[in-house]
Amino acid sequence: MPISTASLSRGFLKDKNIVVLAKEGRVLMEKQLVYPVEDSKAPLESTEDDSCTIALARIEAADEETVENGEPKDLLPLPTPVVSTYVLPKFDKVPSLGCKLVDTLVQASWQPVRACPGWFARLRSIRKNEPRDIAEQSHVFELKCPSLTPVDTVSVVPNLRYLARRAYERLKPAQRQSFDTLSHEYISRQWWIERSEAELKALTKQYRLLDPAVVFLVPGKLHRSDRLVVDLRRANSRIPRATSSPLTVATCVCTSRLYGSSFCCVLDISRAFYRLRLYAILAVLLVGSRLFTSDRCTFGISSGPGNLGGSFGWLLSSLRDLCRSEDLTALLSEFMDDLQCSGPDGSWLVCVLLWVLAGCGFPAERKKFQAMATSEAQLSAGNALKKMGLPGDFYEWQDSVTILGTLQKYTADGKYLVVSCLRSSRLTVAADQANALIDGLTGGGDPFILSKSGAFSLGGNLSYDCCGCHPVDRVLADALRSVIARHYAESDMHLVHGVSTRESIEKS
Repeated sequence: MPISTASLSRGFLKDKNIVVLAKEGRVLMEKQLVYPVEDSKAPLESTEDDSCTIALARIEAADEETVENGEPKDLLPLPTPVVSTYVLPKFDKVPSLGCKLVDTLVQASWQPVRACPGWFARLRSIRKNEPRDIAEQSHVFELKCPSLTPVDTVSVVPNLRYLARRAYERLKPAQRQSFDTLSHEYISRQWWIERSEAELKALTKQYRLLDPAVVFLVPGKLHRSDRLVVDLRRANSRIPRATSSPLTVATCVCTSRLYGSSFCCVLDISRAFYRLRLYAILAVLLVGSRLFTSDRCTFGISSGPGNLGGSFGWLLSSLRDLCRSEDLTALLSEFMDDLQCSGPDGSWLVCVLLWVLAGCGFPAERKKFQAMATSEAQLSAGNALKKMGLPGDFYEWQDSVTILGTLQKYTADGKYLVVSCLRSSRLTVAADQANALIDGLTGGGDPFILSKSGAFSLGGNLSYDCCGCHPVDRVLADALRSVIARHYAESDMHLVHGVSTRESIEKS
């Protein structure tokens, strides 16, 4: 049911004493948990010190820190600057709120990463002549894991080299070109550094090296492009087991409707995992016939989602605390590397956040930067931006925004926020899968070839419900997965079974 954006406004929230904490998935009303989870940290105390100890627009010469745990002393040449494709607001005056946020994180130093035992994160200044991911970067998030057991030697066994070489050779010409293009980007950015085995042996004196891992190309499907993934299963076996919070998209969408905001902005962080640097840890990568090391949070590390939450998520959590202390009203909801911001103060808060993110090495992609607002809110946003020295037309207003499978838009009169779950493509696939299964069971067609992965795929397509509006479909999907998991408990995920009668399931 649509909820009026006029009646549920900032005044309504204050009158009813409603507090929304999107990251923790909590809604408080009269200090009572409406959506209960574990308690979050108390907000930071406000401070009168508005001084900024850093300048995000430039790199200050910093004294070299003491080398501990084998931190490298020699730095590689700076990579070639990449042409900017990011959203970077240019302020006439450094925003004090952004400075407070960065200072708070820097002064906190190493902090334990939630849900990742043994991992710690910090934000520090970029050192002189240290590589930067973008020109505006002045700070970097680092991750360390003191509990990771060091090894004296790291050997690249022949069968791993063979697997890496074959993974490249069996690619089709177009896929091989895509593999080369993606690899070249990582190399040119110095996210991957080519090594010899002799160099690898010497590095064990300074770093904790992860087990060698093969890099594969995963071809893109539908709207997804080709991407490189790393088989880090052996390396992950030495890393403390980590967990991550589920994506509570439905909760955040419902909260956004309750909030009644007339402004909404969605953004995506480009290559978010690779923006995180490992402290005294190196991943060892086999790319075709070549050998590389990487000091980045390589996609495939089991603690990656938690580590992103302990850095990017930590930044946003600290910003929420500052907003509460400054009496600012905005809703920040992050989903891994996607972010949605709305609320009365959201239009200019997004600009401050973009400025801070760029300084911390988390640039937002321009092509995925979306904003919408009612006509009244657009005028209000333009005036707020001009007061901050930003152009009033900073936002390219759209009729709708999309995030994680949902489409959100305002009605023409601006009274209602309409949220649509884009399930049609998944339901089309689910219908074909379900019809094939029914025909196989009833004898109305060819015997259906069933595997656990296929059944779970059907369940996943059927249960996709990011807005939380289709409980019947979710129940059916859960029942299907439960039956298949029980009857084929000992079967491999991809092992196929001929299913022509109900009895064949009962006998299995």
